[in-house]
Amino acid sequence: MHKRDTFPKSFKWGESDPIPYSVYGHGTVSHNGLIYIIGGKSESKKCLKRMCVYNPSKFEWKDLAPMKTARSLFGVAVHKNKIYVVTGVTDDGLTSKVEVYDIAKNMYDEEENCWSGMLREIRYAAGATVLGVRLNALRLTKM
Repeated sequence: MHKRDTFPKSFKWGESDPIPYSVYGHGTVSHNGLIYIIGGKSESKKCLKRMCVYNPSKFEWKDLAPMKTARSLFGVAVHKNKIYVVTGVTDDGLTSKVEVYDIAKNMYDEEENCWSGMLREIRYAAGATVLGVRLNALRLTKM
C-alpha cells in the first residue's frame, strides 16, 4: 500500500505498513483521513467478515467490528459517517444483503438493514456511490 505525504507542498509518495493480513476482492474507502479495508477473501479463498482501518498519521492498523455476513466483490460507499456495504459474493453464493457500519459507534446498524428491490438483481462485482441522499448500486455487465 502506498500513501501520499501529508505535507501539502511535498506531494511525496512513500511505502506504508502493509495490510495485516492477505486479502483480495475486498472493498476500500477513505473517510476523514482514514483508510478502511472491508471483507474480501483470504489466501484460503474463504470470504471474510473482517474490517480494519489504517491511520496514515500514526502508521497503524486497527481491527474494527466485523460484518455480519462474510463477503467479497461488493459495492461500498461512505455517507454521513456511515459505510454502506452493498451485495456481493459469499461462500454460499450471491447475496443481496446490505450492511451499514456506523463509524462513530464501531458497529453495524441493524435498523439500517432494510434494503430491497433492485439489489436482488445487483449481487456481485458491484460498485456503490452516494449522490445527495441516494445510494446508487452499480454492476458490471460482463466479467
